[in-house]
Amino acid sequence: MQRSLKYLSVALALALGCSSSGGGGGGGDSDAATDVSADTGNDATRADASTDGARSDASTDASADRPRTDGSCPVDPTVTGTSQVGAMCTADAMCGTALSCDTDFPGGFCWAECTNSTSATCEQAQCGGRGSTCLSLGDGADATSFCAPTCTPTARTGNPGSCRAGTVCTGWWYTHDQGEPDTTGCEYFCQSDAQCGTGMRCNTRVGECGDTGTNMALRADGSPCDPTMEGQCRGICFQETDDDHQGICGSLINMAVTPSCPDDPTHIRAVAPTDDNGRIDNLGLCIYREDCNSDADCAAPLRCFPSDNGDPSYCSYDDGTLPSPDAGVRDASTDAARDASADGG
Repeated sequence: MQRSLKYLSVALALALGCSSSGGGGGGGDSDAATDVSADTGNDATRADASTDGARSDASTDASADRPRTDGSCPVDPTVTGTSQVGAMCTADAMCGTALSCDTDFPGGFCWAECTNSTSATCEQAQCGGRGSTCLSLGDGADATSFCAPTCTPTARTGNPGSCRAGTVCTGWWYTHDQGEPDTTGCEYFCQSDAQCGTGMRCNTRVGECGDTGTNMALRADGSPCDPTMEGQCRGICFQETDDDHQGICGSLINMAVTPSCPDDPTHIRAVAPTDDNGRIDNLGLCIYREDCNSDADCAAPLRCFPSDNGDPSYCSYDDGTLPSPDAGVRDASTDAARDASADGG
């Protein structure tokens, strides 16, 4: 029985990295949710997807241009030249006619909103030319889409296909059906205050610039939380089951920069999809406490699911497949009382 991000819903105050101004995304706890599911294997390379509580394998193979919506191209699908999307800028004129300059990003960032298409050519035409994609967070009518420079998750920093500092190569895999990423693009994701605008702080748990940084007084990753309530987690309260009140605290990391999770990295390992060629999305999710030996290793009411098929044991909410907490365990105090009674004490 593999681990499952079943009914995993991301609680977002804003669509991460997709505000109307093109600025960095929102994070933290919120009652807004986008249902997604993804399989995670022993090395965070696979996922199980389920909508009825059963666990079923789901492939995380990436496609060349995964469509999210249908419809004709909103612009003339003719691509000329190379896009300036993601380039540094100080004014809109530096970004070309299709894009504008977001000066809130240090050094500036050329970007634009777009309409996701089944055609890579259509997306490039909307985003100013070759080397661009229309990156979508979420699926269907609730998706948010914007232009981003294409990238290769396995590219080394400074080499072709890599992203500039302060961004992550992602297809927002965990917001899509079955955890399959969109065509990957470079999206805002700060690692430090230096990658934020003047006077702003970086919340490194969600890669978002804001008035405050990470609040370490809140619950650590792997802790139970209630997705209907705000301000509980250092990162995000992810809905874990079909019960709106059953969530687990988790953080997002840029695995190209920081491969280890921030809380208890020995037991909490980043989840991100891969294929036979390696990682296909650099946005990692730190959520499950692994290698538990018993329920005592999990924060109540989470319970310890045993290892299975090479996957490690992990802490999550009881889905009805686990024995009762006291099944097969003798209660020492009860035994002592019974023995005393039998002895006439």
